[in-house]
Amino acid sequence: MCILSFLKALYDNIIYSENGGNNMKKILSFLILGIVVLIASLGAYIFIPNEVEIPQEKVISAVKSKFPIEKSRFILGDLKLSNPEVYFENDKLVVETDYKFTGIEPAETINGKARFESELDYKKQDLYLWKFDLKKLTLNDGREVWPDKYALTILGEISNEFYNDNPIMNLGNNKKFASADNVKIRNKKVIVERKKAVKVF
Repeated sequence: MCILSFLKALYDNIIYSENGGNNMKKILSFLILGIVVLIASLGAYIFIPNEVEIPQEKVISAVKSKFPIEKSRFILGDLKLSNPEVYFENDKLVVETDYKFTGIEPAETINGKARFESELDYKKQDLYLWKFDLKKLTLNDGREVWPDKYALTILGEISNEFYNDNPIMNLGNNKKFASADNVKIRNKKVIVERKKAVKVF
């Protein structure tokens, strides 16, 4: 912008100068036009900040869309996680769900509320839940318990699938994230860390 202002001032001086010739006006006009075209071309590349935020609402909606989760294992039992409440707490993503597990031995059903905490990870343009771990299980009568080894095995499968096979969101269709390198939760915000500038139009 400083260059354009300087050239405009110089152009005005030539126009109103008694000695300003038509040839000089034409040369300067072509020069200004060339610089404008150059700036417009360079404008196609924008060096956006190294960090870009993903709106919380999008992440929360994406996580909720993965529920209910139902797993049935013949020698372990049946597990269902449903009605998720998703929110951010400090540097974690918290998922609270209804919990129902029917075991094989003993053949009993446990109903309650489960609290999971997770981090986020970015791999090949996809956003994954990482370390989706159970932190607390509260029965409907208010008692806190811990799942037996059979339920924990199924919960481990769910956590593994979230990290390896079941991404919650794809970022590849958004040019802002074209050079995304990592994703972190920081102070209840989802931050995408980037490496370089990207072409945005």
